[in-house]
Amino acid sequence: YPLVEFELHTGVSKEVYNLVQNQEVHIGFVRGEYDWPDAKHLLFEEKIYIVSKYPVDFKKLPNTPRIHYPTDATFKNAVDAWWAERYDQPPLISMEVDDGDTCKEMALNGLGYAILADRYLWNIPSADMHKYELKDKKNRPILRPTWMFYYKEMEEINTVRAFVEFIKTSSLDVLKSFA
Repeated sequence: YPLVEFELHTGVSKEVYNLVQNQEVHIGFVRGEYDWPDAKHLLFEEKIYIVSKYPVDFKKLPNTPRIHYPTDATFKNAVDAWWAERYDQPPLISMEVDDGDTCKEMALNGLGYAILADRYLWNIPSADMHKYELKDKKNRPILRPTWMFYYKEMEEINTVRAFVEFIKTSSLDVLKSFA
């Protein structure tokens, strides 16, 4: 569809969710768990990691400086639940930065540890960091899903239907580049 014009909106997942819900956009890509009443497709799930330049002593983690960045409520809730299962004191937040990439760079420069989704770690050689997968009490990885949400009726529009099918049949690498 080379002649199709489209408009792209970006934002945090809750904002995108609201845009789709209010039918201000046809399709939304949303990270995390949200109740969605209509058509949705799971694109992929990312693992969540503790990342540090230095080895992490989990017994000392509550007193180890943590670098934090604002994220969506579902990611925050998953990390907070993981923490609450293991520790009876809050984390020692030593720095608050504006985004995940800055958080990653601060951790990789030895300023503390960070808790990040897998997407922030794709291009980092393992020799440059220590990473520890977050797991629940049953030793299952804690995952952050990325969904495609839309109203089924939107597939009546040919270009929307074609885009939905393209996303459903695309490789994981293509899907991650959209999200």
